Amino acid sequence: MTFDPRSLARPWLLDVVPYTGEREAHGQDGLTLLDMNENPNGDGDGNTGLNRYPGPEVRALYARMARLYGRPENHLMISPGSDEAIGMLIRAFCTPGEHSILVNPPTFGMYALSAKVNGVAAKSVPMLADAKLDWTALSDAAEQDANARIIFLCTPQNPCGTAVPHDEILAFAKRHADRIIVVDEAYQEFADGPSLIDEPAGSLPNVVVLRTLSKAYALAGARIGCMIGEPGLVAIVKALQSPYPLPTPSVKAALAALSPAGVAQSKRQITELKEERDRLAAALSQHDDIETVFESQANFLFVTMRQADAWHQTLLNDFGILVRNQTKALPGGLRISVGTPRENDLLLQALGLAPAPKADRKAELKRETKETSIYCAVNLDKPGPSSIATGVGFFDHMLDQLTKHSGIAMVIATEGDTHIDTHHTVEDTMIALGQVLDQAVGDKRGILRYGHFDLVMDEARAQAAIDLSGRAHASFDGSFKADSLGGLQTEMVAHCIQSLAEKLRATIHVSVTGDNDHHKCEAVFKALAKALKMAVKIEGDALPSTKGLL
Repeated sequence: MTFDPRSLARPWLLDVVPYTGEREAHGQDGLTLLDMNENPNGDGDGNTGLNRYPGPEVRALYARMARLYGRPENHLMISPGSDEAIGMLIRAFCTPGEHSILVNPPTFGMYALSAKVNGVAAKSVPMLADAKLDWTALSDAAEQDANARIIFLCTPQNPCGTAVPHDEILAFAKRHADRIIVVDEAYQEFADGPSLIDEPAGSLPNVVVLRTLSKAYALAGARIGCMIGEPGLVAIVKALQSPYPLPTPSVKAALAALSPAGVAQSKRQITELKEERDRLAAALSQHDDIETVFESQANFLFVTMRQADAWHQTLLNDFGILVRNQTKALPGGLRISVGTPRENDLLLQALGLAPAPKADRKAELKRETKETSIYCAVNLDKPGPSSIATGVGFFDHMLDQLTKHSGIAMVIATEGDTHIDTHHTVEDTMIALGQVLDQAVGDKRGILRYGHFDLVMDEARAQAAIDLSGRAHASFDGSFKADSLGGLQTEMVAHCIQSLAEKLRATIHVSVTGDNDHHKCEAVFKALAKALKMAVKIEGDALPSTKGLL
């Protein structure tokens, strides 16, 4: 059977021509724009571009999200949040008073709400008691109701957080190839299993996947959602989309979030949120009033709790902590978003659970100039995971040595003007690294402060000494015969030490001898790493200074 979305679409919609202007066809670069009745003046400084309808930025966002999800642009419809796409799907394929949708409560409430406001019935097939889908009941409901045009599935599920097995969704979608299966993957980035968009294009023509930048990419306020499906189906839904639906500030925020620096930041944050989720789940399972902590693949936890209503009010009124009361979805149900380590500790303390261990020393920053865009994060108390990508091959290799031999987790993503030269990329990366290391060290209480290491690598020998004194000074003694190594200019090695010392506010002395430039450079970064590892080590709680100040 060949799936044809036109056979399910409301007939009048097939003749709708989406609203477009000439600008979509011709672009606007180099043109005097007198076509869209815009105010030609800016908002005072004339630089924000908000006086113009969104244009090039939206096309850039489509290109970037197509790369993110691994699908061609015509497989995507970007919308103001996934909620908008849910309503558009229902309007496109369901006639009020005639067609229906199928949902699996407890689940995301917008499916039923969107159906209701569009005059479409939402028929429920409840989940089983263990928060698993009742596939038999769902299939029976679909077969008994030929007017059920759309079946909504959510994985990881909201509010329970459990993941629906990938192979079960595939089998169901193929079994009901005459219906539109909408798979909401709002929390997929936090899950361990595969996504439906990983399936070969064309293999699931009746499946639509919903994704969002609200959760994993921290853009809930920007309202950027994405519907992904086969071009014919997507085109039908896009015909309903209003002109210029994406505000320019939201588009710019999304482009920044999906830059190399932004993606690196999100990946690190996702890893930390998953670690916090597991820590929180383990602690909550020890509470006497909590009966079940559901296994979550999302950025929240769902628990069933004795006296859930009372606990909900106690947390809010006595501690100022707001969690989601889901007792109507499941008896005793509370949904708890995973917060920062500090926020999670406040919750645990409010519940009378033991306070968490001392937080890791970590920091992050995004540094933007006209020459470079950098995201840099470190964790002094964990050896990984680390990720280095600067666009300069040998420099990446050196930074890999720095994170590996210091035992300091580093995430560095740099996008620089390497078409001009690698200088700005290398210099600015070391500046950013020095800044985050300084932030992570904090007040320096308990640190060893001093570090030194004498390292040999074949014929090369490097010595590095560090004092985290708060006073910036760099000294480098060594020379190289080659002008560059794998894109890294050798003159930048000394400059790397200087930039790091200035922003780390440290005294750093490095010397190197040998014959092979590769060995000498690598020995420098390894020795530096070993000295840094020693200097940041915690050995007590006193400030390592007779002055009482560093």
